Amino acid sequence: MTQSNTTTIRYSSAGTDIGFVLVATINEQIYVVLLDEDEETSLAALKMLIAGDYPHAELQKTPSDHALALIKDYISAPSNELYQQLQGLDLLVRGTDFQKQVWQVLKSIPVGQTLSYRELAQQIGAPAAVRAVANACGANRHAIIVPCHRVLRSDGSISGYRWGSVRKKQLLALESTYKESP
Repeated sequence: MTQSNTTTIRYSSAGTDIGFVLVATINEQIYVVLLDEDEETSLAALKMLIAGDYPHAELQKTPSDHALALIKDYISAPSNELYQQLQGLDLLVRGTDFQKQVWQVLKSIPVGQTLSYRELAQQIGAPAAVRAVANACGANRHAIIVPCHRVLRSDGSISGYRWGSVRKKQLLALESTYKESP
């Protein structure tokens, strides 16, 4: 992708109970949400993405923004209300039509619930595309907002997760404590 002018990518980051969260934006849209062990590792991952997408971009660190604050609040106490607020954030979505279809279904999985990769493939009308669904989950750049962590193997076990299976278990454990108000 050729850039005629410089793109500015702003990022903010903070530590949470499940590790480090980095949120990067372009023109007020969330470009990526990364989860990692520390800021250096997250920043290195961000720079790799930028090199492929916006090689001439200018990177600026900013104070905590609204999206980062919402994600931190959600990690501290998952709730449907906070999840709905996360769904209202403007995402910069880059992917194939198939990936976008998978990500849309992911966003519909309620807090505290999970689907199998097979169930997700069936929901999008492609029951034989289980591996492609798993790959689409792995390509998700918006951790927590697009909750690929809510997808499990058919036997209910944890499989790979872009940000580590331990972190996936932590997120599922946090969300399992959520009880919907009557």
